[in-house]
Amino acid sequence: MDLFDQQEEPAPERTEASVAALAKAAGNERMSADEREALWNRIHQNMNRPAKQPFLVVHGWKVAAALLVLLAPLVWLQINRTPVPAIVRYAAAMPDIDADTLSATRLLLGKQQGVQVSQQNAVISYLQGDSLQVNNETLAQNKAATFNTVLVPYAHTAQITLPDGSRVWLNAGSKLVYPTVFNNNNREVVLEGEGYFEIAANAANPFKVYAGDAEVRVLGTAFNLSSYKNEKQQLVLCSGSVLLAAGGAESLLKPGQLAELQPNEPVKISQVITRHYTAWKEHHLVADHTTLDEILKKLARYYNIKIDISPMAAKETFSGDLDLQNKMEVVLHTIANATSMHCEYADGRVNIK
Repeated sequence: MDLFDQQEEPAPERTEASVAALAKAAGNERMSADEREALWNRIHQNMNRPAKQPFLVVHGWKVAAALLVLLAPLVWLQINRTPVPAIVRYAAAMPDIDADTLSATRLLLGKQQGVQVSQQNAVISYLQGDSLQVNNETLAQNKAATFNTVLVPYAHTAQITLPDGSRVWLNAGSKLVYPTVFNNNNREVVLEGEGYFEIAANAANPFKVYAGDAEVRVLGTAFNLSSYKNEKQQLVLCSGSVLLAAGGAESLLKPGQLAELQPNEPVKISQVITRHYTAWKEHHLVADHTTLDEILKKLARYYNIKIDISPMAAKETFSGDLDLQNKMEVVLHTIANATSMHCEYADGRVNIK
C-alpha cells in the first residue's frame, strides 16, 4: 500500500450505533448488565482515538528539509566548480622523476622526444618560427607536442626564454611545464620547485603560474616563487604586482612583499628584502636568522648531497651571505664557525650535530 493512501472510514455515528447494537444484542446472557456496559465503554474509547497517520504524511516536511540541507553544498560545489586547466592536468599525469636521480637537465618536447643538456647551467631560448636553442645547439620544435617540460636536477640550474619573451630562472631540483606555443589564451605554466620570473608585459593576456594549490596571475612583473614538495610555498614580489589565489582567497601583493602558504593555514604576508630570496640566481644564499634546517635543505639540493641533521642543530639559526660557487666543505665550515654546528663526512653523506 502506498504510504500516502488512506482508506475511507465509516462515519463515527454509524460505527457507534452498529457496535452498540452488537454489544447489547450479542445474545451472551452470561454477561451482566454492568459487564456489557463496561465492554461498550472500552469499545467506545477505542473508536474515539485519532487514526494513526503514515510516517511520511506526518514527518515528510522534516525529511525534505534534511535532504535539502545535505544536498545544498553538493549542488553549490557542482555549480561553482572551476575547470582544471589542461596544462595542470598534463603536469599531474606526468610520472614523478626524482631530481637526485638525474645527472643532467632534461628538456622534454611533448611526451616523446627528450633532450639532455650536459652543461651545469642550461640556457634554453625559443627563436622565431619552430626552432629553439639549447645552449649553442639549435633544435626543431616538435609540432605535435602541446606542452614542453624542463627538469632540473640537483647541483644544476636553468634559464629559459619562453615563446612570449618572458624569462624564467629555475633553481636546483625544479620542474617547469609550459605550452609549446603562447597565444592569447594560454600564457600559463606549472612550476614545481623554485623559479624567478621576469614576465613580458601583455595587459590583454595575463600570465599565470600554477604551483601546488596556488595560482599566481601577473601582467608584467618580476617575482620569485618557491614551491618544493613538502615545504611551505613562498612568493616574493620584486616589481609590478601579482594576484595570488590560494585557499579560496585572493591577495594582491606589492613590491617587497612575501606571501607564505602552508596547508590549512591563511596566507601570511610580510615585508622583506627581496635579494634574500633571489640571490640563488647569482649562486649565493643569503640567510637572515634562518634555521639550519632550512639552509641545509637548500645546500643539499645545490650540491646534490645527502645531509642529515640532528633535531637540536636543526633549530639553530644563521645569518650571512654564502657564496655557493665555493666548495660545499668551505660553505659548511663558514656556517660552523658562526654556530655550534659540527660536521661529519661519511659514505657520501654529511651528518650535522
